[in-house]
Amino acid sequence: MEQLAQLFLLLLFLAVSFLLLKTARKKNLRPPPPPGPWRLPIVGNLHLLDPTRPHRSLKTLSLKHGPLMLLQLGSIPTLVVSSQSIAEEIFRRHDLAFSGRPLMSAAKKMFHNSSVTFSPYGDFWRQARKISMLELLGPRRVRAFEAVRTEEVAKLVAAVRDISDGGAAANLTELTLSLANNIVCRVTIGEEYGAGGYGGEGGAWLHDVLAEAQRLLGGFWMEDYFPAMGWVDRLVLRLKARLDKNFKEMDRFCDEAIQGHLSMKNKMDGGDYLQALLRLHKEKVAEGSGRGDFLTSMDHVKAIISVSQRFLLFYN
Repeated sequence: MEQLAQLFLLLLFLAVSFLLLKTARKKNLRPPPPPGPWRLPIVGNLHLLDPTRPHRSLKTLSLKHGPLMLLQLGSIPTLVVSSQSIAEEIFRRHDLAFSGRPLMSAAKKMFHNSSVTFSPYGDFWRQARKISMLELLGPRRVRAFEAVRTEEVAKLVAAVRDISDGGAAANLTELTLSLANNIVCRVTIGEEYGAGGYGGEGGAWLHDVLAEAQRLLGGFWMEDYFPAMGWVDRLVLRLKARLDKNFKEMDRFCDEAIQGHLSMKNKMDGGDYLQALLRLHKEKVAEGSGRGDFLTSMDHVKAIISVSQRFLLFYN
């Protein structure tokens, strides 16, 4: 009996030794992680980023730690690439591995989990990107909307002339804001928003909604860096309440635009972007496509038109 116990202990020792040796070999074979700054407990490297100019902080850190740098942002490991050659290697040879992007808290709510910008890489994203290029961003559509841009610029010039003739100073910030609003709205939903006047109330409301959305999308959400602490965003920072309000305002705007198109009140010569999306949605429903497929839900239409409004306004 004593010999069996000794044999059992010997076998157990050999098994544990084998597992430890195998683990050590795997660890040695694994390539070391990219260099990065020293991390604090819990927050990681968040304290090294300037919240107002994070890009400057990243540049400073990359000069010290190299063009391929690993940061720990809360509980989220983040790889920072600051080299053109490395970025080219990533996007040309390893594009599938790097094609996804994390779905942030604000984007998840705003875009119904189904926008072009924030959807995970896959069939849905490919189809959404394809329709965006064909019906909104492609050269043919850009040329088709040239008349819209020409008309709106002419209105802007006329507005500046009228203000100058009256002896007042023109607020170019408000005027160019109205120009961007009107061009974006005419391209995406086929009509100007508000009265169409430069600096009008309607255009100001839409800009405020979009500006708030931009602040929420680009702001700091505790849940994005510490998933278990989403309650801070809701109870302390009150970000969830702001997000819900902004979502309802933009959703109402999209509903009004959709209803206008369905009743043919806002039909634009040559077809605007929303008109094309509604046509494709109708075709998908007629085909009997599976639930959740691209453009089978009106929420998909809202998500795509919402992100197009925000994208075009802030990058026009």
